[in-house]
Amino acid sequence: KKKLSPIEASNCVKQFVQLGYLVHVKKHSRLTSKGGTYILGARLLLELESWLKSNLDADICRVCSRPVVVSVECLTKNCNCCFHKYCVEKKGKCLDCKQPLKMEGVASKR
Repeated sequence: KKKLSPIEASNCVKQFVQLGYLVHVKKHSRLTSKGGTYILGARLLLELESWLKSNLDADICRVCSRPVVVSVECLTKNCNCCFHKYCVEKKGKCLDCKQPLKMEGVASKR
């Protein structure tokens, strides 16, 4: 089994970023700073959508029926709805129970 060298691995990650599979989020606002983190890119989420639905316990947006990675969740007791922020930004209310949604401080579900 061949392992990637550190240079090959770095080049592979850079290519995934260029192709939109990963997004590099820098720690600091300076463009020259090193470090940061990598998150899933839009292309990866779109191409793996059906796999995510069938193999992961991912939440599904009640508006568009697509998997949700970072969600807006209804805080009403016994209402388990979750949405993409962009799907409910204008209305700001849960589609099921019609209660206001907490739109600020949206964090990814861990």
